Amino acid sequence: MIKNILGVLLFLLASSPLVSQSQVIWSKQKQGLQILNQVSVAKDNGHIITIDDAIKAFENGEFTINNNKIFNEALDPGYYWFKFDITNTTEDDLVLEISQAILPEAILYARLPDGSWQSISNGYKKRWQDKGIKNQFQDFHLCKTCTSFYLKANTTMLPIDMKLWSRDSFENKTLINRIVFGGILGFMFFVIIYNLFLFFTIRRLEYFLYTVLILGYLSFTLTVSGYLIYLLPQPDLWNWFIYVPIMLQPLGLYYCMVFLEVDKHPSIKKWSTYLLYYLIAYCFINFFFGRPFVQTVNQLNAVIGMTAMIAIGYQVGRRGNKMGDYFALAYVMMLLFGILDICYIRYGTPQYLFDIGYIVIAFLLEVIILSYLLTKRLDWENKAAILSKEEAQQKLVTKTLENERIVKDQNILLEKEVNQRTAELKQSLEDLKQTQAQLIQSEKMASLGELTAGIAHEIQNPLNFVNNFSEVSTELIDEMSEYLDKGDLTGVRELTHDLTQNLQKINHHGKRAGDIVKSMLQHSRAHSGQKELTDLNALADEYLRLAYHGLRAKDKSFNAGLETDFDPNIPKIEIIPQEMGRVLLNLITNAFHAVNERSKTGEVGYKPFVWVGTRLVANEIELFVKDNGTGIPDQIRDKILQPFFTTKPTGQGTGLGLSLAYDIITKGHNGQLKIDTKIGEGTSFIINLKI
Repeated sequence: MIKNILGVLLFLLASSPLVSQSQVIWSKQKQGLQILNQVSVAKDNGHIITIDDAIKAFENGEFTINNNKIFNEALDPGYYWFKFDITNTTEDDLVLEISQAILPEAILYARLPDGSWQSISNGYKKRWQDKGIKNQFQDFHLCKTCTSFYLKANTTMLPIDMKLWSRDSFENKTLINRIVFGGILGFMFFVIIYNLFLFFTIRRLEYFLYTVLILGYLSFTLTVSGYLIYLLPQPDLWNWFIYVPIMLQPLGLYYCMVFLEVDKHPSIKKWSTYLLYYLIAYCFINFFFGRPFVQTVNQLNAVIGMTAMIAIGYQVGRRGNKMGDYFALAYVMMLLFGILDICYIRYGTPQYLFDIGYIVIAFLLEVIILSYLLTKRLDWENKAAILSKEEAQQKLVTKTLENERIVKDQNILLEKEVNQRTAELKQSLEDLKQTQAQLIQSEKMASLGELTAGIAHEIQNPLNFVNNFSEVSTELIDEMSEYLDKGDLTGVRELTHDLTQNLQKINHHGKRAGDIVKSMLQHSRAHSGQKELTDLNALADEYLRLAYHGLRAKDKSFNAGLETDFDPNIPKIEIIPQEMGRVLLNLITNAFHAVNERSKTGEVGYKPFVWVGTRLVANEIELFVKDNGTGIPDQIRDKILQPFFTTKPTGQGTGLGLSLAYDIITKGHNGQLKIDTKIGEGTSFIINLKI
């Protein structure tokens, strides 16, 4: 009977939540003591506001017993109250650690010996300088004299782990965690710098994308671990936890598509692009939904995205790109650890190692594998390039030997053809030289013809005078004979005076004719090309008249006004008179042709006119030939100095006149020939010769 009663009492004692579940016994130990399976929990539905409200709620039985090692209300976040009693059997200073960085607010109430309550607030929203224990988690120093505690926590969708530590063990554990996490961060920073170096060295997009992706992984790692508070002032960790993965998902998929070159595989590119569009669209539409829904979709999208990248890697690997197999392996491991992290968030198991989340480990493994793959990719590509180069060189050697054989076979045939073509070219060159000489001679003869016509017309006048005065003198001699027969000496003296004047005039005009003949002979015979001091004014005046009379001899109807403007102060200049005369004759003749063409148009009030003159400009003599003819069109202005170009009808010009004139001025006399023309107003040819 007594045994039965004791058994019932022991059963009731064991089943009592206030005794067996909320009483925590601390004894000497080096590791943390998990206490969440020994606490009572009450949900704050809006009426448990103060510590007094919480005490009443627990006394009224408004609580449940947490039987798990962690607390997780993933689908029902909000304010919760935790009640636990601690019996410290040692002299240790105790620290309560809530292993959850993304906890907005946590307030610990401890009952003092006098019955009053001491409150200590914490949470990531609390200013860093106001924290009692400056750590990424929400930690509290427990007073030694307090045994009853209440904790009010504003939970998110992430699980809470609660442990007791001695101060020394806590500090040692914290130091080890920071060293481990610092090593992880250092490695990731090294990978970032290395990939940036590769990007700026070889300018490939995937290295830049991977750098951005690792920065995203790093920011999320800092968020879930809580170390972001060391870098940013008062960061909203919950927003970082929600929105960073949203941006990482399309970035990771796009990096996968670029890295594995899905453009080469249209079928893979098609469905992966659709998925990428969805993930990008989700980045914008997630703001319209609540955080519980967004967090659930984030987890689903993470699984879908990693599964898609595994599929892309596998399919690309099957198509011959061995990088796809490594990529698929990296994301298989990342997916497994991601699922473990989701399980921990949802169900609180399995436990984290060194307080490092499984997603952090997944990121680390992914970075290690893909960094190795990026390095190997360069090695593979270099080997492939070397192999391709060796194959190309071998093909080149084979092709070279084949070409040498072909060249040897062709050399004999080519040599025969070259000899034959050389003979033909020599003959063609001789023919061309003869033709060129004939054309130049033709131009000279044309120039000589113009000159001869002018000289013939010019010499006609003195010859007429000689003939006329000779006839008159013959008649005077006959009259003189009659006067002599009559003995009339007075008449003889008068006739002798007239006869003397006639003979003087005959002599004058005979000399004039001789001078003209002499000039013609000088122009027509071969000259030595020696420069002579020449009066440029006299030369220009002479050839102006010769050109005018030459054209009049061909066309009696031609008429034009002539005007000279010679500077009397210009000195004699060393030129080749015959060559310069040919230039002047050509330019003046062209001017006459221009005014003659315009006069044929019947333009009312038009009077053809040609001006020839000289000016002294600095240390140069400027000789100009100007007309008021038709002008030169712009489309042929640049061509008129080219050999064989002419605007005259076929048979009336060789096209060498202006070309020879240009060569004589620029090459023979080191001068300049300029052209100033305007359609409908006329043209000026300006020659500049250095004194």
